[in-house]
Amino acid sequence: MNLNKLARIFLMNNKNLKISIIIVNYKTPDLLEKCLGIIKKQANLIKLDYEIIIIDNSKINRGYAKAVNLGIRKSNKNSKYLLIITPDIFLQKNALKKMLKFMNQNLDTGLCGPQLLWPNKKLQESYFYFYKPWTILYRRTLLGRLPWGKKHLNWFLMRDIDIRKNPKAPDWIKGCAMLVRRNALNEVGLMDNRFFMYFEDVDWCKRFKNKSYKIAIVHNAQALHFHHSAQKGGIFHILKKQNIIHIKSAIKYFWKWGLK
Repeated sequence: MNLNKLARIFLMNNKNLKISIIIVNYKTPDLLEKCLGIIKKQANLIKLDYEIIIIDNSKINRGYAKAVNLGIRKSNKNSKYLLIITPDIFLQKNALKKMLKFMNQNLDTGLCGPQLLWPNKKLQESYFYFYKPWTILYRRTLLGRLPWGKKHLNWFLMRDIDIRKNPKAPDWIKGCAMLVRRNALNEVGLMDNRFFMYFEDVDWCKRFKNKSYKIAIVHNAQALHFHHSAQKGGIFHILKKQNIIHIKSAIKYFWKWGLK
């Protein structure tokens, strides 16, 4: 798959452009090809004017925030929305149409996402309240299996919220699938490049909320997410590379926003 050729094919110069689609790829050409096919099919079905911008992190890994920001800078500034997505997200039937409809009807919403599903179609937890410092320990160690750890994680994961009745309840949603309102983005600004991976989405949603924009999950717009990241494990699990990166990003986040 020639990513440079694909980028040239899909870039458009259209003053009536509805949506800029930014895909950050990292060594997943097969997933990318299928993800692209699904997006094109859904966009064409609703006769949507769109552009697709692929940022490939395979040779030089810029980190997710830098890659997204590069895609935003390259995008046509006339587009009304930006869909930020990773190749392991496969939008299900009419998901793009449903998210666009939701954003058109909810002008107080700065960004929204689909309800993520695991490949077996079971619900994936993809919307949350903001982290507390101890959330990291409960998520990444055996402490999360203790009674008070379980109670905190049930709160963090919003298990007491019916998202169908409260689509704007989340504090933040996963950055792997976000539909962003351009006007809101212009007010809030780009992702924070200081986050190489993890917490760039938490930070961004916090900044949107600080500008009085809502964050939402469109429950009837679904997407398969072919991603696995264990949240708990043995005593040394926290020392794994991904967890170390996660903890470093958490430190940057709480240094920026404080411990509340």
